[in-house]
Amino acid sequence: MKFFIKIFILSFCLLLTLCSSSMAMGQFFLPRSTLVGEPAKDFELSSYKGEKISLSQARKEGHVILFFWATWCPHCRTALKEFQEMESAIKAKNVQMFVIDIGENAKTVGRYAERNNITMDILLDGDTAVASDYDVVGVPSYVFINQDGTIVDIRHDLPMDFEKLFIPRNNTKSIH
Repeated sequence: MKFFIKIFILSFCLLLTLCSSSMAMGQFFLPRSTLVGEPAKDFELSSYKGEKISLSQARKEGHVILFFWATWCPHCRTALKEFQEMESAIKAKNVQMFVIDIGENAKTVGRYAERNNITMDILLDGDTAVASDYDVVGVPSYVFINQDGTIVDIRHDLPMDFEKLFIPRNNTKSIH
């Protein structure tokens, strides 16, 4: 009986430790994405201002970062401000930025952008079809697509050295 109790307590402590570290990271463990190394699916979305933008058009100008977010997500709001602050540095590295709101309407997104001085175009994925095509399982999510149209990584953060993600490497698949 003592052995069973020790095993139970040890298992409980291990489970508690794993859950605590996942929560501290802000994301639970997610399986590796099968999309890394695959061609990015093209799409066309409208901005909350009504302008239509396609992925294939942007890829002609360089690499692309898709940033999936929502106005109700506190981590997304912080990430969006950081993304906007880095906009000129990102574009200077020949990288196009797509800010894609998931599941909200133009009025909600427009109000949020105006109240928070967001100057980037925000695309609307109201029916979440694009998010679904990119296997977005939580927000914020970043999808990195090279100029050739291949998904090179999917993350829940934007690393400061993001441009290294576009350097060809072996075909390792990851999600962070």
